[in-house]
Amino acid sequence: MPSIPTCAQILIIGGGPSGSYAASALAREGFSVVLLEADKFPRYHIGESLLPSVRPFLKFIDAENLVATHGFTTKPGAAVKLNQYKHEGYTDFIALDSNNNSWNVIRSEFDELLLQHASKSGALVFEETKVIDIEFGAKPGSQERPVAATWKTSTGEEGCIRFDYLVDASGRNGIMSTKYLNNRRHNKSLKNIACWGYWEGTDKYIRAPLERTPYGSRHFKVERTYSFESGDSRGLYGSRHEYRQEESCQAMCRRRYRHIEEHYLEELDRAPGLIRLLGDAKLRTSYGTDYDQERRVITATQQ
Repeated sequence: MPSIPTCAQILIIGGGPSGSYAASALAREGFSVVLLEADKFPRYHIGESLLPSVRPFLKFIDAENLVATHGFTTKPGAAVKLNQYKHEGYTDFIALDSNNNSWNVIRSEFDELLLQHASKSGALVFEETKVIDIEFGAKPGSQERPVAATWKTSTGEEGCIRFDYLVDASGRNGIMSTKYLNNRRHNKSLKNIACWGYWEGTDKYIRAPLERTPYGSRHFKVERTYSFESGDSRGLYGSRHEYRQEESCQAMCRRRYRHIEEHYLEELDRAPGLIRLLGDAKLRTSYGTDYDQERRVITATQQ
């Protein structure tokens, strides 16, 4: 495996979908690109349901067929139910184009596909390598900007790489935004908490009257809780609830839940349509929780 170079035209921090995509697009244009990712792929991540609008982006970096042939669950549409007492609304992805379906992906596999594609596209990809500091500098008469980054591997090796351009795609913990620019702003409307689990043996949602058409996901909005179900190629269906963080914490304190599982199952009772789809399904994985209260920033700068 090649060693991390001391310089590059473009340094990308983070190997998630944004970082991998940027690396593929830029490397295919002939730039020298180095991508540093703190984790070792594959790694678990939430967010499995894709929309058809992702297809042109995948096609742009020649990755559409890569995703289409991987074996992810095909999603030809979605149903949205805003009131449990009224009929669903439908979004038919393939009504005008039979090739316009999307997918419910396994994020660990999807993200690794994109990261490997970035490498095949010409980017130098290094996993288990975390950027810990960024050096700033300026040419005479120009504004100060990032010019170098200090990195550290999981084995303790350290080094420095200089660059002309920086793309910080390290997500909510983005080092540029949180450590240097301090430009993160909390969005109160997004101050939610999500709680989810994966089920095996659920029923599949079928759009009536087209009984032959299984839809990949179904969304419910009941009072202050937003829930959805989506399936993947492992035969597991994810059930996720999102609710206001403040109200969720108040409920947990008021009812003195001993475990997040109790909160999860009580909120599930507020979506009877989702319960019907789950049927006699068994919960096969542990519960997960996450907060979404900040904007995620990708910052690009030039030396």
